[in-house]
Amino acid sequence: MQNKTIEVIVRIIIERDNKILLCKNKKHNFYFLPGGHVEFGDTFEKTVYKEMGEELGIKKEQITNILYKNYLEEMYTEDGNDHHEINIIFTAKIPNNIEVKSKENHIDFEWIDIKDIKNIKLLPAKIAPLLFN
Repeated sequence: MQNKTIEVIVRIIIERDNKILLCKNKKHNFYFLPGGHVEFGDTFEKTVYKEMGEELGIKKEQITNILYKNYLEEMYTEDGNDHHEINIIFTAKIPNNIEVKSKENHIDFEWIDIKDIKNIKLLPAKIAPLLFN
């Protein structure tokens, strides 16, 4: 029997010089916004700080202007398993002098020019229009 839960995921849009910071899944060659699952008892904002620290080593005091932007509900099947997730999307700022380097082996981070977003595999696919408005 499949796990019948709804995943709640915080996603963060970080823009710099007309580029968006994206994570790249090394194994499957697709991109997604930085962020991660909200754990029981954590607020969305706490999850933003936690995930930015875990993935990039960015300290809480270096992340500013966290603003709620939108949400996206997504249902899909992967490897025969049904998934249902709610993506809570925020914008945030980090200092320009921070070197963006992954602290996790399975992902890389890249600054992708906004005009090139349409040429990459960004998941969930319905999230791309939310980057531009």
